[in-house]
Amino acid sequence: MIQRIQTVYLFICILLLTWMFWSPYAEVFYISKQFNLKVWLLTLTGINNSYPAVKLISFSETLPFQIVNILVLLFAIFSYSKRKRQRFLCLLAMIVNINMAFLMHMNIHEISKNYDNHVVDVHYLYPAVFPIVMLVLIVLAERAIRKDEKLVRSLDRIR
Repeated sequence: MIQRIQTVYLFICILLLTWMFWSPYAEVFYISKQFNLKVWLLTLTGINNSYPAVKLISFSETLPFQIVNILVLLFAIFSYSKRKRQRFLCLLAMIVNINMAFLMHMNIHEISKNYDNHVVDVHYLYPAVFPIVMLVLIVLAERAIRKDEKLVRSLDRIR
């Protein structure tokens, strides 16, 4: 049924993914030798320079992972009658989510590595924690799906 608790968990994951689409997940402060301060905002759609408001990189490699993750989670929500498929889609969403989180943090590492002669300070924002929260929610959804499957199997044995 679509009104199960795993649907709520997966829908919250979709909401967090869409929130990540519009909000930056890190700020990178760069101070050159001439004490010029530059601030970059890292988002899933690219890297923005916040003071002149210029988009430095218009596409990020994490964006396809986000789109695939949203589609997989939506498909998992609406395949509620096939619990094996739903569990497989949850596992696939976990793998995509781990890859997305890895690429997010590799973007931050690449930017800070390129400027090793200068002071680079990285501030993680709230959306940087969302992939971890989504992993926990997907694991909870998978456990709820497994519990539903056990319940259906026990009812089949009683008949």
